[in-house]
Amino acid sequence: MLSLIIAILAAASAPPAHCAFHEANALVHRWEGGCGPLFEQTPRMKLEPARGLESGRWRADISPSAVWAGTMSDSGYDDAALELELYNDKTGILRTAYGWYAVRSFARTRDSMTFALDTSAEVPPSPLDVEIIRRADAMLSSNAVWNRADNRRCPARATTWSIYCVLDRAAVATSCGTHHRRPAMEAVRGIIDERTANRDYHHRLMDYNNDSTTTLADVHSLFREALARLHGSEDQPLGPPAVCPPPPEPIVTVADTMIVSQMERLLSSADLWNKHDADSLDTCPATMRGVTLRCALSRASMEVAGEYDGGGGAVAREARRAIDALPHRQYDERLIEFNNDPAISFDDLRRYLELLKSRLAKEIGR
Repeated sequence: MLSLIIAILAAASAPPAHCAFHEANALVHRWEGGCGPLFEQTPRMKLEPARGLESGRWRADISPSAVWAGTMSDSGYDDAALELELYNDKTGILRTAYGWYAVRSFARTRDSMTFALDTSAEVPPSPLDVEIIRRADAMLSSNAVWNRADNRRCPARATTWSIYCVLDRAAVATSCGTHHRRPAMEAVRGIIDERTANRDYHHRLMDYNNDSTTTLADVHSLFREALARLHGSEDQPLGPPAVCPPPPEPIVTVADTMIVSQMERLLSSADLWNKHDADSLDTCPATMRGVTLRCALSRASMEVAGEYDGGGGAVAREARRAIDALPHRQYDERLIEFNNDPAISFDDLRRYLELLKSRLAKEIGR
């Protein structure tokens, strides 16, 4: 952590990073590239157009004109999520696992996409961040609702919260999404750094929360100091929670119908269909005899698009909805249980794949 902080401080005097991308997969409109050395590594980035921001609005008074979502390689860890929000004046924000940073001079041509990324400072908090801290302070009203054993997992139905999780839930209620590097959380982390300079914390919000010397009064003073620095008032009445639209759905492309066509080829005869999907780990061993519906989706995605997102993409979403639409079929693990249902014939499977392709075709371009 210290070496990373030193690297970020050193970046304060560095010029903006030049980020350059090329379209690596035209079927799914995936662009790949990077911004050179960042965060003590040289991460590889992948971005695709998205319908909206999953990690919540930055400001209430302006909406992005375009959103991209994807991943960034992170040395020693799994790939980290990325979101890029863009505005009409060619500026924007790149939301990374290390912070939210300002983007400017965005340009896109048929063959390239470029922008400048300023990592010298994270983007400033907005009035929504003030509201998040005020809401978190109000939610953590007594020791009875304070979770002193934080593990940074925040179930939506929880009735007790740690510092981390109360900020997480307050962010969802205020901005319709959450991100662990949102400016509100970063403001609170900064104060914890100052208060605990001699303590060896690894995860500051969690470790300060779980520290036996931290009291609820300390937590409230933490939030109120953050409000003071953000020029927010602790006495102003809280507004109602935000009315949030449904989560943004993946964009359907021609590649999605091509994936279903490939699924049809993989399941072209009853002899090729494995009706006994017993795997609960979402893997498809090469030694599997025949192919299940779930594994046909995984394999076809890799063969057509060169990637499979584990079930969160447009085809997987629509595949589950198409099963839900079938009469008298109620499954929990839809792809597995539909595949294994003894009442489902091979002809039923083929009709289902035709229905799936038709539903996807209607969604292209929406």
